[in-house]
Amino acid sequence: MMRDIKTKHSIGQYVRYILLFTILMALIVVLTGSYFTSRKLLTKRNLLSQQGAAVNLMAEEKTIHTSTIDVLQKLANEDAFSGEKYQLSQVKQVLLY
Repeated sequence: MMRDIKTKHSIGQYVRYILLFTILMALIVVLTGSYFTSRKLLTKRNLLSQQGAAVNLMAEEKTIHTSTIDVLQKLANEDAFSGEKYQLSQVKQVLLY
């Protein structure tokens, strides 16, 4: 006579799957949150860097413009450029110094 062996179903297997699912979901949520936070932070930093670069560029452009005007005014006030006729040797001397 053969006996039918019935397997016992344990609740441990179901608990294991639920725990595994819960851990994976928590991991996905944490990684996704970290990704979006990092992305937002990097976007803000990039925007601030671009704004800072634009401000620096404008300031440098203004400085170059001002210094160019100053140099041209100094050159215009030189004796070599004040007459009606220009001596090439005087002009060269002024421009070299």
